[in-house]
Amino acid sequence: MLPENECLQLIRQGDVHVATDGSNKNDEGVQGWVIANLNGRVFVRGRGRIKCARADASSLRPELMALLAVTAFISNVVQGDVDLEAREKLQMTIYTDSENAITALSNSLYPTTKNVFENNMDVKLEVKHILRNSPVQFHIQHVYAHQDEHVDFDQLPLEAQLNCLVDEYVGLLYSQENLEPHDEVSEFFFAQKNVP
Repeated sequence: MLPENECLQLIRQGDVHVATDGSNKNDEGVQGWVIANLNGRVFVRGRGRIKCARADASSLRPELMALLAVTAFISNVVQGDVDLEAREKLQMTIYTDSENAITALSNSLYPTTKNVFENNMDVKLEVKHILRNSPVQFHIQHVYAHQDEHVDFDQLPLEAQLNCLVDEYVGLLYSQENLEPHDEVSEFFFAQKNVP
């Protein structure tokens, strides 16, 4: 792992690639995200479980929660940059395989008495708030999921490789009941699958 100050410096300079993923199986949602340097080495990651509504069997809530988690994390890191006002707004791209999340966030959202109780409105509003107020200009870009099922992992573009990594990282939450992000298993996983 990179030293913390080096990780913070990479994020504050925008010299990173970011990927997110979310899944919902039997109302048990999981979400995760990874931040890698420009060579594809993952140096920060996070994931967690999310309870999903029985009425909504989609993976939209976990996908949005992953975007919420990573944008909040990056915004908080960049907010501490004392040189922030001396330069233009930082640009950063986040790769997701969720076209539904991209669509949900591209729509204009204003809570009304008709839509305030819609599924995932709370998360949509939170993500939109961060996107609007962050010191970072986030660009959310679609990447096709599971590309490693059709093309050798090493032949994939970096954003597709990161999508595959975060997908597998998130999927471990379904198979490992008490696995925490800092456990040896997750460290080993990324050490074995590091992108060159």
